[in-house]
Amino acid sequence: MSAHMFPLKLIRADPSSLGTADCDYIGRAEDGLDYAVKTVTKNPATPAAEWFCYKLAAFCNIATPQCAQILMPDSSLAFGSTWDGGVVNDFVIKQHIIDGTLSAGLLADRLSAIFALDLFVYNPDRHFDNYLFIHGRAEYAVKAFDFSQAWTANGWPLPGLLLPTACNTMNTYKALVVRQPFDLAAAKSVLAKLRTIPVTSIASILGEMPPAWMAAQFRADISKWWDSVDRTTRIDGILQELEHGRVI
Repeated sequence: MSAHMFPLKLIRADPSSLGTADCDYIGRAEDGLDYAVKTVTKNPATPAAEWFCYKLAAFCNIATPQCAQILMPDSSLAFGSTWDGGVVNDFVIKQHIIDGTLSAGLLADRLSAIFALDLFVYNPDRHFDNYLFIHGRAEYAVKAFDFSQAWTANGWPLPGLLLPTACNTMNTYKALVVRQPFDLAAAKSVLAKLRTIPVTSIASILGEMPPAWMAAQFRADISKWWDSVDRTTRIDGILQELEHGRVI
């Protein structure tokens, strides 16, 4: 969630070297922190998708990096996600989490919660680099970040319930679940929260977005969908698929 009432001025920006299609810059903002900055230039849908999903994750008690609206030198507003320290590198992720050095099941509930949210917002691109594994006080922790190909980035209405079986999200989670077994209770907890979030909260998230990120009619369509049976039908369908083991 954003901790800032006002957009953060970008002090310095370096072109992104992350090899991603959606991140424009890695920049230092006026709060002294570094941010991965995503504008409407590469993909006009990216900032809105990121903002909405970060806020939705917070409602579901899923940890993400801090996010903020970034004031660019041309006075436009971009989406920014903090560049967190304490991150475990890819080798350690694969060695300790995939290959079994890490205690089996230690992160199962959090990974399952993230997976449930990814299903709801139709995020096909949760690869290893989009799980932020960090060193906690005594053990590893995980945050979700990068929703640039989720939610409204897929157009509207959302695609069907299930993600493609060969997409990054499915392939990566299938590797994780070998040592970090799927936790149905954690997934159901996320779906239960999604079921009870009022449309007023969704309208508030949408209202916080700059006008350039999403047209007014699009925002109205999303609020209408959230307040309809279509949302609960989607949640019911995901839950049924998970309970019957037809997803993983």
